[in-house]
Amino acid sequence: MLPCLKNSTLLVVDVQERLLPAMHEPDRAPLIKGITILLKAFEECGGHILYSEQYPQGLGPTVAPLAECLAGCARLEKKHFSVCKAPDYQTYKSTIQEHVVLVGIETHVCVLETGLDLLADGHQVWVPFDAVASRRPAYRDNGLALLKEAGATVVNAETLLFHQLESADSTHFKHFSRLIR
Repeated sequence: MLPCLKNSTLLVVDVQERLLPAMHEPDRAPLIKGITILLKAFEECGGHILYSEQYPQGLGPTVAPLAECLAGCARLEKKHFSVCKAPDYQTYKSTIQEHVVLVGIETHVCVLETGLDLLADGHQVWVPFDAVASRRPAYRDNGLALLKEAGATVVNAETLLFHQLESADSTHFKHFSRLIR
């Protein structure tokens, strides 16, 4: 069964100014688009959103298109690869829902380590393959395979969105159908 976004947490991992340009170039635009769609869907549905930044002094802030959508959301600054090991994680741990939609970069490092820790804590983890990236496609694919083997569900952003909308009669259908084109 797919998660209900209003009862889930979207965790955006390390999509930062100096990291994004290092990602596999053809994956960058779909990554931003997939995360943006999910951010808007979570916002519209009243879902919970958190985001992290890995050593922002060196890697910069979250990229502008996502930072606008994340205004007002809790930010976890970290140096560990897993968000779950960030100094402020314990402050937010109790707010993280059972279902976590995990997006960001890099799939085989920070997304993987965070996903493994969330699974170990008993969360159900959903990883949209079109909302994660790595420097090399093989690294992304390997990270996704490891997450799936550990118990995460690999899905895509549109599936999560349309599952939430349920019908073309949904009041939000036209708005979101324009976003995915």
